[in-house]
Amino acid sequence: MKITPALASSALNVVATEIESNTASTATRGVSRAAAELSREYALGRVAFGRPIAHHQALAFLMADMASAVDGMRLLVHDAALRLDAGEDAVGPCAAAFVEAAEQALFVTPNAVQILGGHGFMQDYPVEKWMREARALGLLHGGVDAAREDAGRALLESGEALAPGAAPR
Repeated sequence: MKITPALASSALNVVATEIESNTASTATRGVSRAAAELSREYALGRVAFGRPIAHHQALAFLMADMASAVDGMRLLVHDAALRLDAGEDAVGPCAAAFVEAAEQALFVTPNAVQILGGHGFMQDYPVEKWMREARALGLLHGGVDAAREDAGRALLESGEALAPGAAPR
């Protein structure tokens, strides 16, 4: 196969798009992690009915779900980054990481604001800003729908099994 300037340019554009997508996923994960950690610290320090609000079951469950969402984002972003580092085709993993990060950020950041209550909208606490940033980061690269389309296309073209150890079809 002869590598023409057009082919090389096309390949570089694909790699650049993958790297940009993974960078956006990483930024979105960072905003979510910061919001989850700040809301956790706030909930541990805020006392209501004689104990920290973090110890009330509803908030404890919510914070556990937020932590799980942030960890899920981290795993997908790391998987995509490992594939990029190995020189593998990472369009699908990068797109999937972006979709998951964008959607979970829209779960984590508003709930962080909710945990802080009225303080969540004050300038003393940056969670409201992070919530706006999470929404804006989800619009990069054509938004979640374009990334979902890229992930679906990559999945269908790859022929890989969906679960480890399963035989591809």
